[in-house]
Amino acid sequence: MKFLKLKFNTKSLLFLVFFVLSFLTIVLKPYWQIGGDGFGYYSYLRSFIFDGNFDLHNEFALFD
Repeated sequence: MKFLKLKFNTKSLLFLVFFVLSFLTIVLKPYWQIGGDGFGYYSYLRSFIFDGNFDLHNEFALFD
């Protein structure tokens, strides 16, 4: 009885790994939300323009 001998080169192995990881990512659907954090992006700019400093305590208290 002959056994099936598989020969993999580097490109096919990398493609297989990429395909399996992509497939698992799509099937398992992890909860990754890509987006901004709302007020956090420009709080430092707003603080500098209105308060004249980079103290963000009052900015975070305003939006809390």
